[in-house]
Amino acid sequence: MSAFGRARLVLAAVVLLACASCLAPPALIAADGVDLAARIRDMPAGSERVELRSDDGSMLRGVHVPAGPGAPLCVHLLGSSDTVASELFPHRTLLAQLCDLGVASLMVDYRGVGASGGERHVDHLARDAQAIWQLALHLVGGEEDRLALRCTSIGTVAAAQLLASGARPGGLVLIAPVLPDTVVARYARVEYGWFGPWLARALFRPVADVDVVAELARARRPVLVSASDEDRFLGAGERELLRDCVDALPQGRWLEAEGGHYFAALQGRGVPPAEVDFWLRTLGTRVDSAQRIEQWRSRLGEDAWQRIEQAPGGRERFEALAAQKASGDPRLFAAAVVSIPDVELARRLLWVLEGAPVMSRWYARLDLAGCIDAFSVGGDEVDVPLVTWVEALERTLSTRRSSSPPAVLEMDVGTLKTIAAGPFNGDAGRLKFNYEAGGEQGEIRIDLTRALAELRGCTDEETAAIVLLRLWLRILDRPERVRTLPEGSRVYEVWDGGAWLPYRSRAFGQRN
Repeated sequence: MSAFGRARLVLAAVVLLACASCLAPPALIAADGVDLAARIRDMPAGSERVELRSDDGSMLRGVHVPAGPGAPLCVHLLGSSDTVASELFPHRTLLAQLCDLGVASLMVDYRGVGASGGERHVDHLARDAQAIWQLALHLVGGEEDRLALRCTSIGTVAAAQLLASGARPGGLVLIAPVLPDTVVARYARVEYGWFGPWLARALFRPVADVDVVAELARARRPVLVSASDEDRFLGAGERELLRDCVDALPQGRWLEAEGGHYFAALQGRGVPPAEVDFWLRTLGTRVDSAQRIEQWRSRLGEDAWQRIEQAPGGRERFEALAAQKASGDPRLFAAAVVSIPDVELARRLLWVLEGAPVMSRWYARLDLAGCIDAFSVGGDEVDVPLVTWVEALERTLSTRRSSSPPAVLEMDVGTLKTIAAGPFNGDAGRLKFNYEAGGEQGEIRIDLTRALAELRGCTDEETAAIVLLRLWLRILDRPERVRTLPEGSRVYEVWDGGAWLPYRSRAFGQRN
């Protein structure tokens, strides 16, 4: 290298060191141009477009999903690459589930991301969150205790900035949380290897000057945190510090998620039972049960209504389920009331069946229309055997690709009872799910031992079907919200004969 070349290299190094930690990190990722109107049409009835001006005049755009007069309002603070108009992983199911609980939603894109105009920059995060918060306050008439923050990934930093400014929501839900001073370096390590953190620390300052843990402790609001031990965007020490803070709060709860950061974040596309309990305990819901019951009664045909009244406990189940469901297909609803004795199980089952068709690019999409036809012998027929519901969930786990055979687990009640009859020690009685999300690859093992033990004790097919329904719902909590895997991937495997083997046949023991 010439003397001139060496001088240039030294000068570049000096400039790099002089600029160390002075650049804003690329913590917000621009989304492609989106058609917000088209996405809103897929959202719950009554969803409306909202627009608000940021401090520099840029237009922030999003959606407001009402849930009736006086309803609490969930303010969604999204992850860095997420958008209200996401087509790959739509928000429709999440928004519908919250609406069913009597919780309204406000979801707005950050500046320069997704549907919003302006220039994207991490320094805008606090001001954009503040603008969204002010709109939320306006929507609830200034009643701050009716507001909750639901934050994913970088959204947890925005939430801490709001708390630091004096905001006091009625509760917070943090999904795949990150800390502002380490998230960029940890992201760089995941994406670029060992030299990534060094480069990130040399070039970029922290995402924000806010202490997430300290702000949560100071605010002392009800908090639910969903985080994974496998999330490499949050160090083990940071995770323990955050968990200690949550455990010390009067209404703090820690929920163990699974998989890496992206997969843990994608699990936030639905409302798990722990979060349902969180909403009911903190903000509560203000559902007009009588109105919902009347609306559902008007949607059902006379034949369906007579069958509901004739079913043991049918009217009571109808009223309980109607109070928990804002919308849905009347035939599916009536069939669930008549044939499923557990209201909570029926509600979760309907969420899965109604949400599956909008999961774009998910290889195991359910054809809801076909499912309804299978349930309906004719007219308003709603006498659906429990085994039919099991088959519906099995179809949700089945590929619709005609170019290749199914590559997923398909086992009926009899098959699982056969497995349950034998010994299951160690890995036996477990299901392994291989996933890919946001460039991350990994596997999750779901312990089926308890379900198999319950099946052992079943004396009739109906009880076995109920156990299996819960089992399928537990499995579907994981994969229904992740990116499709490459063609031919063996997604589901079961433990058999001392080895993990892929299954795609109902006949136990027939291997691929």
